[in-house]
Amino acid sequence: MSGRVPDWPEAFGRWRWDGAELLGTETADDVQAGQDSLGTPGKIRTRRTTARARDVKTASAVRDLLAGAGMSVVATESERIELSEPPADGAASHLDPFALGRRVQATVRGRAFPGGQRAAVEAKVTSLRRELSDPALAEKRRGDVSLMLRRLEEGLETTVELRSVDRRFAPSVPVTVARTQIGTALPLRVGSRILYRVEPRPVPGAAVSDEDVGALAFHVVALGAAEVAFVFAGEIHGFRHVVDLDGGRIHDAWFVNRERSRTEATAPWLGRAVYRELSSKGSATLILARRRDALPIGVEVVQRSTRRVRFEGRDAEVPVLECLTSRDDEMVVVDDAESPLVLRLLETGVDLVRTVEEVLAPPVVA
Repeated sequence: MSGRVPDWPEAFGRWRWDGAELLGTETADDVQAGQDSLGTPGKIRTRRTTARARDVKTASAVRDLLAGAGMSVVATESERIELSEPPADGAASHLDPFALGRRVQATVRGRAFPGGQRAAVEAKVTSLRRELSDPALAEKRRGDVSLMLRRLEEGLETTVELRSVDRRFAPSVPVTVARTQIGTALPLRVGSRILYRVEPRPVPGAAVSDEDVGALAFHVVALGAAEVAFVFAGEIHGFRHVVDLDGGRIHDAWFVNRERSRTEATAPWLGRAVYRELSSKGSATLILARRRDALPIGVEVVQRSTRRVRFEGRDAEVPVLECLTSRDDEMVVVDDAESPLVLRLLETGVDLVRTVEEVLAPPVVA
């Protein structure tokens, strides 16, 4: 398959083949109220796209081209071949938990010529084209030859109908004083994706296996003056609506599968009030882990420094507060009053390290 061309629908860019002539496309959107598997309300958009193309290649040749690009033959009848794209394996579903399903199918139609009949027709087409190129050809004969050539070429053509159905979910989370972005050091927007890694505390000389690592992606779906709502997906799947980013003093980094909560716990951020005290006085109090601490513990700034973070495809040098709690937990917090994201947390007792690995830009959705 060759690269995309401007007029080829995005839904079928992968399936375009050299020699294909696009005849026409149609796209229709349907939006209905619905909810995701966690019960979060929102809208379900179904986009149906159809494209029609033709080629002088045989139907079997076009079938092989589509199969080579990943389609599978599901049915073959006289002069019709049905193909379908196999379901996605879900390997990167944590980066797009809002995709409810996508299906691409193709119907290839073309005449099957017995024996050497196709070669004979192609030879006749070549002969007629040569005759048409003669400027001395009589006008009536020219009309007869043109008609004969058109009918023969139509008989040699293979037509293809491509059909795509793409269903996506868009959560609707009401917030007070909606925002499109928070923060300046690492500005986060609605749609931003925070890649989050959880692994055992490193032991000098010991390697960490893939089985010991958990990966999550936090998808920001709503921002308010003091609120953040996000879907997390990866090893587990859930939803949190942080309702008090300003005053919250609980940093509960335990994310539970199938969680759906409105909470004062601010993870993966530090509460802004806690940040302000750390920034101005060098110390504050917070509840770091509700499973471990029923009461607030102390936290102090060890030093101000910078950390390199991959942000929207580039490396960014970010100012941070390096902190230590009275329980010897280590925290690295973005030095940003509006969005004090916790880049690294080593929690004692469970000896887990939680790290923000990268912040991805909102995905481009057609």
